[in-house]
Amino acid sequence: MDNRFSEIDRELESSIKSIGKKLFSRIQAETETFIHSKWWEAQVLEWCLRDDFLKTRILKFIDVFPSLKTPQQVIAHLREYFPESEHRLPIPLRLGVSASKIPFLTSRALSSIVNLSVTKIAKQFIAGSTAEEAFEAVKSLREENMSFTFDVLGEATTSEAQAEAYMKSYINLIHDLSRLLRESAWKHSSTQELYPINVSIKLSSLYSQFDPADADGTGMAVKVRLQEIFRSAKENNAFINIDMEQYCYRDLTVKIFKEILEEREFSGFSGAGLVVQAYLQDSREMVENLLGWAKNHKKDLSIRLVRGAYWDYEIIQAKQKGWPVPVFTEKWETDANFELLTEILLKNNNLVRTAIGTHNIRSIAHAIALATHLNIPSDSIHGFSLKGLYPFW
Repeated sequence: MDNRFSEIDRELESSIKSIGKKLFSRIQAETETFIHSKWWEAQVLEWCLRDDFLKTRILKFIDVFPSLKTPQQVIAHLREYFPESEHRLPIPLRLGVSASKIPFLTSRALSSIVNLSVTKIAKQFIAGSTAEEAFEAVKSLREENMSFTFDVLGEATTSEAQAEAYMKSYINLIHDLSRLLRESAWKHSSTQELYPINVSIKLSSLYSQFDPADADGTGMAVKVRLQEIFRSAKENNAFINIDMEQYCYRDLTVKIFKEILEEREFSGFSGAGLVVQAYLQDSREMVENLLGWAKNHKKDLSIRLVRGAYWDYEIIQAKQKGWPVPVFTEKWETDANFELLTEILLKNNNLVRTAIGTHNIRSIAHAIALATHLNIPSDSIHGFSLKGLYPFW
């Protein structure tokens, strides 16, 4: 390990291991209960995540499924996506693929089988197709004093009409969730007292020509729509989490984030935050830049630290174009950098509110142990960040 990564003293390391063991014990207990109560859903999820190649095909099929208008299209796509791998599929989809080879089944009957199968799988990843359904899906989390953020699915934008529709979709989601919150018996929890509604946004969904080569033009177009979303967030006491996408969009996303919060209308708005991806080799420089900006402009900054979700894409893209690979290529490097960034953020607790978004138990245990070591209040750091997904189609 090179000297960029901080040394962890023995006392802190012992605390990390102790917390990690407790987390594993709680997970094991919860898993046993989960298997007894929702065995079928657990099996579907396990099958989906066990096989990387198959997982990609299943998720792609689920993504395209709502656009398939006829039973014939469903069957054609099913056979194209899973030509030889039905023995590795979760049982619901395996039945659909196998049934597609039975000659006397009609396309409509087979489409019904597949629809049921996809619905079962999709429910593991999608909280609901309406704000009401999404709201119901997170009730139990709220009651357990847990926080969450909602995403709008299908954010790829190919036209200005679509970008406008996405903007309205975000605004409607914020308004609907605010209304449902007012009508419910929910109480503000310690982790959600300031902003009980949390919505994540990808800026590329707000402009069909999002292009770092035209930073000024893209920034102007995106900010017009983002301003409307921010106004809705201010009116409805909602938090807007600006998500990160591929590396080539990163600097422009940060630029737009800074510029809109420097505008007079939003200069005092603390309900917006930014994601930092720990798998990027220059993520430390990004964090230090954001902290300097927050200090110089007296901004109430929120950062959600994640590992990153475009690892395969970044490597393939860099190799195809002969560019330097922007991400760490070894898991331990990302793990170590995640802990380094956690330490930097927590030690700047006076400038930034930190959220930890990861499934890595070691990373969570490290954040909890370090926060305790630094005497940071437990309700100012989030170990898990569960993302509710709100479809747009």
